[in-house]
Amino acid sequence: MQRLMAHPSVTEHSVQFHLFIYQESKSCRQIKLTLPQHAWTKDEKAKIIERFTNALNKVAQESGKGDIKKFISVQIEETAEGGYAIGEQIFG
Repeated sequence: MQRLMAHPSVTEHSVQFHLFIYQESKSCRQIKLTLPQHAWTKDEKAKIIERFTNALNKVAQESGKGDIKKFISVQIEETAEGGYAIGEQIFG
C-alpha cells in the first residue's frame, strides 16, 4: 500500500486540508481529501478533482504505468467545524 500525506494551507479561504493517496491494487488508485464543510463550492470541488486526477495520471504516465485516469477515484469528505486534527491541532 502506498500512502502520501500532504498538509498544504490555502490562505484565500483560510482552509487547510490533507490528502491521502492509497494504492489499493495495481488497477485502482484512490485520492481522499478532507475539507472543512462549505469551504469550497461545487464548481471549485470539480476543479480540485480534475487537477488531482490529472496530476496523478501524469505521474503514472511519466513512470511508465500508462494512462490510469479511468482507475482513479477521488473522494471529498467535508467535516464539521473542528472535525479533524493533526498532532492535537484542530482544523476547520
